[in-house]
Amino acid sequence: MALKATIYKAAVNVADLDRNQFLDANLTLAQHPSETQERMMLRLLGMDQICR
Repeated sequence: MALKATIYKAAVNVADLDRNQFLDANLTLAQHPSETQERMMLRLLGMDQICR
């Protein structure tokens, strides 16, 4: 039987005080069984860069 992904929930709060912009996001991340937690966190940080 195949291993299942591990589901993580993350709350992200971003504030740009110079522009008076704020963002609150609730995210759901799926970690593949062969993926490390470090790589999953890098994916989360990468999403931040894409969404700017």
